[in-house]
Parts: sequence; C-alpha cells; structure tokens
Amino acid sequence: MSHLLLDRRIRTDGFERLEIDVNGTKTVVYTAGSGAPLVYFHGASTFHGFEFARNWTNSFRVYLPYHPGFGESPYSKEITSTTDYINHYNNLFEMLDLSTLNLAGCSLGGRLAAEFALTHPERLSSLTLICPAGLHCREYPMTELSNIAPENIPNYLVKDLNILTPYLPSEYDEDFVSKRNWENFTLESILDGGSFESPLINSKLSTLRTRTLIVWGDNDNLIPMQQAYRWQGKITNSQLKIIKNVGHLVLDESIEARDVIRDFLKS
Repeated sequence: MSHLLLDRRIRTDGFERLEIDVNGTKTVVYTAGSGAPLVYFHGASTFHGFEFARNWTNSFRVYLPYHPGFGESPYSKEITSTTDYINHYNNLFEMLDLSTLNLAGCSLGGRLAAEFALTHPERLSSLTLICPAGLHCREYPMTELSNIAPENIPNYLVKDLNILTPYLPSEYDEDFVSKRNWENFTLESILDGGSFESPLINSKLSTLRTRTLIVWGDNDNLIPMQQAYRWQGKITNSQLKIIKNVGHLVLDESIEARDVIRDFLKS
C-alpha cells in the first residue's frame, strides 16, 4: 500500500503538512505553533487524530509525525522493529534540525519515546510518558489486544465513549477498516513476538536520567494505572500525575492532562 489517506474525521486545519523522505521512507509530519520543539509519538492507532495537540501550539512548536505504516505515512519494509523506528526518528530529527527537543509519547508511542530517551538522551530536554507500553509488570499486565473484539476496543480506550464517537463510523466503512488493518499489520511487524514489552526498557530504564513526567488515567482498562508507580520507581528524575475519571487516551479525554504537560515543559 503506497499511501494511507488521512481519516476524513480528523481535523488538520492550522497545521502545516510536511512530507519528508528519510533514507527512502516517506514520513508525514504535521506541525504548528512556535517556541521550543515538542514532538509527540502516537500510539498503535491513529483514527482519533491529534486534536488535543492544539492546546500546546501557543507555547511550543509542535511536531506530530505519523510512524511509517500508520496514518498517512506509508508502510516501509525497511522498518521491522522498534529499534528501526528509533533510528528513523533520530534521522528525521536531524533533517528537521532538531538538535534538542521535548519528546512525548502515548502507549506504543510512550514505549518508543522511552527507548529513544535511553539511546539518545543527549537530544532530549524532557520526556513525557503518557500511559506508556513496554514495561514488564506481572501483577498488573497490559490487556491482550488480540482477546478484544474490535467493536469493544473503544471501551478499553476511554471512559467516556462520546469522546471517540466523532471519529468512528456509524456503519461499516471499508476505508476505515482498511486503515486499521494496515496499522495492525504494521504493529505486528515491529513487535518482537507480538509483545508490547521492551527488552531495552526492562533492562535499562533505571539508567534513564532525562527529566520525565509520567501521566496516567485512573480508569485505564488497557494498561493498568498501577504500572505508573513502577515507571516512577525506576526513573530517578521523574514525577507522576494521575488524572481522575479518564481512560487510556488521557489526552483526548482530559484538558487537565494537556495543561499538566504544558506546565511541566514550561517549568
């Protein structure tokens, strides 16, 4: 599949669309705002867009890249692991002339952000992890996505389903299903054995020294909130904010979460 068109329901007005060739892998990046650079890594599905990021554009130059194989960035046969993603993004940041930046990521994007911080700490002014995947936690494991029927997945993402209604088709939509299938295919191709757990994070997280904010929803049905305390305990220079009455997609559900991140970065 050469190109994944933007979901019709996602607003991009006010953002500049960049198409950047990174060693043969085309990557689409949306950017807006002014100030210190803030890069956001999305999770394992892009159907709900980046509307929350508008809150940050008054304070930062916001960059919203689509991972290759997700959203508008085509699938790349050259990227077969999260390590490949990290190398890809390091090259992309070079091309964008981002010598130092603030990096945030949610879920799968949180795993990628943590792995990037562990391998390229010199590039980061700060790290924000929003209910990140990647940590082994036997007592409070991540829900196995393959066990969830597609129609029930929204219940694992948000507490208030009305948050996602504008982004979901009211009836069968072949284009929507095709995009989700391609993103699932990409996800399976980059995860070792299908596991969200990261060998790098589980072996090296305690060495992370980047100033870090961890944000979690107290009603997260996908990655239990109890994991938040494990992350905080392993990252020396970290602080934790639990957001009340929201699920896994914290930024979509909570203005408070967006403001907490903004204030952390400005501090």
